[in-house]
Amino acid sequence: MEKFKAERATLAKIGFIERVINPSTGMVDLQKVRNLSQTKAYKGALTGALKEAAEFSQTFKGGARAISEAPPSLSVFDGLFALGALASGHPVLAASELAGRTAIPMAATRGWLQKKTPGIPPPPVGAP
Repeated sequence: MEKFKAERATLAKIGFIERVINPSTGMVDLQKVRNLSQTKAYKGALTGALKEAAEFSQTFKGGARAISEAPPSLSVFDGLFALGALASGHPVLAASELAGRTAIPMAATRGWLQKKTPGIPPPPVGAP
């Protein structure tokens, strides 16, 4: 009987996880976790990591939102700063502002700012 209860609990967890996974991204949608955890079927029944995810999504609603798109790399402030620097005769300052605002996030997302050793490129085709 205990094994049956344990298997039912496992199946319920799998069913819950299948319901909260976003099919287009394959990621867990924390908004769905929050909504499902408040339903009659799951309220008070979640344990472990599922309970922690539900509590997180309840507490930090902004952090649980799905990412819709990447934020723009340049803002209006960056454009105004560059225009002001150009108008005051500092083209190097304007160029460094725009280059830094675009290059630094790109370097961070590609791992260039971490202490990673570059990978060894594969040998050319036909090399001994």
